[in-house]
Amino acid sequence: MKSYLAFDLATVTGVAKAVPCEGKTRITTTRIKLKLPPTKDASANAQFAHKMIFFDQDLAAIASESKPCAIFYEEVRRFMSSSAAYVYCALRSSLLRNCFHQGIEAIPYSPAAIKKYATGKGNATKTDMLNELLARYPNHGQQVNDDNEVDAFWILLKGLSDYTKEQKLNPAFPGFYR
Repeated sequence: MKSYLAFDLATVTGVAKAVPCEGKTRITTTRIKLKLPPTKDASANAQFAHKMIFFDQDLAAIASESKPCAIFYEEVRRFMSSSAAYVYCALRSSLLRNCFHQGIEAIPYSPAAIKKYATGKGNATKTDMLNELLARYPNHGQQVNDDNEVDAFWILLKGLSDYTKEQKLNPAFPGFYR
């Protein structure tokens, strides 16, 4: 059994890991928060660049530790603001750069596909996603800290479901759309 990672990219990024453990798959979730830079006198752009450096290091450490054969992530195409788009695109760029350098396949999923997999409807709310997690996986549902971890959990399960069905999804890098 190989390991897999899933990311819900945001200023608080949800991370889910599936790793082999005693013949079974162990799933854990955690978060990566964009850390503030050590200095407060830097401009906003410099602060964001520092945050991205820290995020990049955290991401590389997680991928190096887990050695995943694939990384699944939520690909957002509509944003509430231009700053949200800016942050998401920077995080996605960091993720894809790390995948490329480490030779890991990156597979995106739309929010609607993830929600439909989790709840059966593509427009589910955050509460619906959490309730479904608690109903289907009560032991794991008690361990999540926020909606980012819930989303990462469902992204991972959706990715595992598709990836193991097709064994190797390797079209043109860095992934394909579902």
